Amino acid sequence: MESKKTYEREIALQDLYWKIILDWRQLLIFLVIFSILVPVSQYFMNQRTYNAAYADYQKQMSAIQSGEQDSVNEADFTTEELQQINDAKSLQNVLDRSRLYMQNSIYMNMNAYKENVLIMEYYVDSDYTFNYTEDNSADYTNALVSAYENYATNSNLAQQMIDKLSLSDEIRYVEELITVDADLSGKSFSVEVAYPDDTMLSDIAEVVKDSLDAQTPVFSNNIGSHSLKLLSEEITVRTDDKLINAQQNYQTMVNNYRNQLKALKTGMSNAQLEALGDAVIDVEESEEDSAAAVTPVEPVKPGFSIKYLVLGFALGIILSAMLSVCQVLFAGRLQNTSEMFDVYGMRMFGSVQTTSKKTGVDAFLLKLKNRNRKQMTEAQQLEMIASNIELVCKNDGLQQIYLTGSEWEKLDSQLCDKITEALSKAGIKVLGGGNVCYDMKSMRSANEIHNVVLIEQVDVSVYKEIEQEIRLLGEQGVKVLGCVGVA
Repeated sequence: MESKKTYEREIALQDLYWKIILDWRQLLIFLVIFSILVPVSQYFMNQRTYNAAYADYQKQMSAIQSGEQDSVNEADFTTEELQQINDAKSLQNVLDRSRLYMQNSIYMNMNAYKENVLIMEYYVDSDYTFNYTEDNSADYTNALVSAYENYATNSNLAQQMIDKLSLSDEIRYVEELITVDADLSGKSFSVEVAYPDDTMLSDIAEVVKDSLDAQTPVFSNNIGSHSLKLLSEEITVRTDDKLINAQQNYQTMVNNYRNQLKALKTGMSNAQLEALGDAVIDVEESEEDSAAAVTPVEPVKPGFSIKYLVLGFALGIILSAMLSVCQVLFAGRLQNTSEMFDVYGMRMFGSVQTTSKKTGVDAFLLKLKNRNRKQMTEAQQLEMIASNIELVCKNDGLQQIYLTGSEWEKLDSQLCDKITEALSKAGIKVLGGGNVCYDMKSMRSANEIHNVVLIEQVDVSVYKEIEQEIRLLGEQGVKVLGCVGVA
């Protein structure tokens, strides 16, 4: 008994590449979906982590700012021991608040020996006049200067900077940056704003000008008519003695508190230390390590990251490409017309490319794929196919052939008519029928004529059906002259 012939299909990398490209709609859908899905899902995961971290941060901050103390079982300690515990907790709370202030204060973290500062000199041009011949009201120029000074030093100007420039989340840290001085004449004043980033000082100057100018009509109505004139505006670098003293005083204060706290802990029993939540005393602990351990750090609010957008974009490309490759590797239908020769070893009379039916992007990509091939119209392709069949028939002395295919019922009837008409002109009789695998009438007709030309269609004809078709024709002794491909 003759063994069943096995057909193996080889897949070229170029075919895989063009499959991925020609599936551009699928690729586009995957890109859009994953470019949105990956960043959004990552954002919600980060947001959930942030919410948990921020809730914990708020609890720690509330404990530090309110001076909350853990409950102590007073019955376990004497009055003197309880006083030591309470004193230690009070000192620790003061240290925590001091470190928190130092951590968040913009002013205290500036370089006092190289401080960037904005200096703006203003002159209040009052409309007040003194008339010796009439009763006169008091000169209100000093009141105007005081009003501007109070506006700038209070939270008003600082709030404007926060609203427009987002310098800090807390207004007290912005108020520290602003200094206002009135001169002895009572007619002018200066506004000084220190900030570590000198590029921001120009924007700060605009906020100061807009804010003070907006108060001019208010003060004119409430105090007296006048105009506010900006005499000079300067951004410079200076040494800030006031900041130097503040930083030194802070360091001295912290050291004093730490020494007091260490002294208290040294005289405590293990039970007292456990009540403090500190069973082991590390007297060599550095201030930086202590601050990092005690002072909570506010978690950073998550945002949409370009990194995950790019990751989603790449993931969409990879998954779309994998799907296209799998469609080729596990395909059950004919992928291209050349497979009739490569897989089944059949003579190819030619193929009909229906590229003209494609439009837009599909037509452009097919044209790009076939750029190295000579382009022929459908009529030219059919003429070439008919000519090739005619030559084979004449060489073999054949006067009649039978056209069939594994998906004959899905074949364009006009295509068969055109091939039949072209061969009839050459004196070759052509008959067409159904699928020989399922139509016995077609099988008998093919057996009678004895010479068959197969017509198989890309993405329509099934590999197993083609194999069965070839096997049945071979078993009946029917000669398969060759194949016509339809793409």
